[in-house]
Amino acid sequence: MKDALDDLIDAARAFTDASAHGLYARPFNEAQVVARDWLARAVAAYTMDHLPGDAFHIRVDVPRALVRSLIASAIDSGGSRSWAVVVAYTKPDPGDPDDLGALVVKADEYVEGKSEGEHRLTPDCVRRGLEAMAQTYPWHFADAMRGHGDMVTGDVFLQLALFGELLYG
Repeated sequence: MKDALDDLIDAARAFTDASAHGLYARPFNEAQVVARDWLARAVAAYTMDHLPGDAFHIRVDVPRALVRSLIASAIDSGGSRSWAVVVAYTKPDPGDPDDLGALVVKADEYVEGKSEGEHRLTPDCVRRGLEAMAQTYPWHFADAMRGHGDMVTGDVFLQLALFGELLYG
């Protein structure tokens, strides 16, 4: 059973990584969106169907330093450069663990009804993005929590935080 789940997770990672490195056009065409979403649902469904016994709901504390790293990966490392135009960005004060900085972006190419206008990253957005990442893209959440996040992980987090879903690759 574990091998099948690992295969699904590897396929989802390969698809996400390939899109981040420009191997797929951005934003995804409809077939690529369907494939990506199918992979995410397949991993989630397989995981839920193969849990031993009943599932346990847990709460995970995510360090602010990790959130700051995800934001930096998305903005400074270029993970979101293909779609995001930074309107305002203040890097967090390294001496203040509560400071997440300030970020306002607008999408370079709009997805009608979803990404028009400017989007400010707030603490509520951060919570929503982390929850969506853990539930919908658990391999990215696991990478981030283990300190293995990269610009793709940062981009996934930022899109989930701002839009509630992946709109751009």
